[in-house]
Formats: sequence, structure tokens, C-alpha cells
Amino acid sequence: LSYAGMDWLCPGYSVVLQDKLEQHRTSLTPELVINDVISIVQTGDLHAVVYDLTEMTMYVANARGSQETGPLKAYDRTFTRFNMTELFELA
Repeated sequence: LSYAGMDWLCPGYSVVLQDKLEQHRTSLTPELVINDVISIVQTGDLHAVVYDLTEMTMYVANARGSQETGPLKAYDRTFTRFNMTELFELA
């Protein structure tokens, strides 16, 4: 299990992130991380990413663009799922 919340000098994020990850240690899925970890910790204002290396998928959300509507911060927006196996085959 690997994580980084903001930076190492932000206990307001790192401690909450650690607590949420410990709470779900044996049941983490990308969907759970998106819905009950990132959204609660509120980390990823500009860009938020969740990797599932077992399934070779990546979930990405970006902050609202100046010409877009909806939530401002990435962690509040819809995450897009990418199948990395398929994408690497195209490279």
C-alpha cells in the first residue's frame, strides 16, 4: 500500500488519509478510494489519480476548466477509467 497526501508536512491531510486507508486496509478498491478516501480527505484539488496495478487500470479526475461547469476541485468531479493494458498496446 502506497500513498501520498499533499506533502509530508500536512498532518491535516496525511493523518486523515492514513486513518481512511487503515479503515479499509483489506477492502480497498478504486471505487472505494474515490468515494470514501479521496473525497473525505479532500486531496487532489487540481488532479487526482487512483491506480489499480492488479487490474492495470487508472482513474483520473481533473479540476474544472474555465469553460466547464460542475464541481471545481478534481476530487469532487467524475473520474475517468483508463485500461492501461490497452493503452500500452497502442504505444
